[in-house]
Amino acid sequence: MNSEDRARERLIEQRQQEEKLHQSVLSRSEAEIKSPADTHAQEQARELMAEQRLQEEKLQQSVLSRSEAELGAPSDASAQEQARELMAEQRLQEEKLQQAMLKRSEE
Repeated sequence: MNSEDRARERLIEQRQQEEKLHQSVLSRSEAEIKSPADTHAQEQARELMAEQRLQEEKLQQSVLSRSEAELGAPSDASAQEQARELMAEQRLQEEKLQQAMLKRSEE
């Protein structure tokens, strides 16, 4: 298995973990919506999302750092750039999803 395959596998594993976290946040948000709505619950949902985003960013940086460390100095700068671009795209998608979930929880 080459280094690109290992990096892809790590990104897939990371994506699966992120999806589990999103489902957890969504479930919590839905549970809070079904209970009497108040600003306190909305604030808690915002805080949970912010914490989740920070954890995901740390995880992404950790995965990238470990991959770089395992592979040594990457000889293919374009592969490293592609991995960073994928992570940036994932981060944008996650932020959009979180904003949508937040809007739904406020309705």
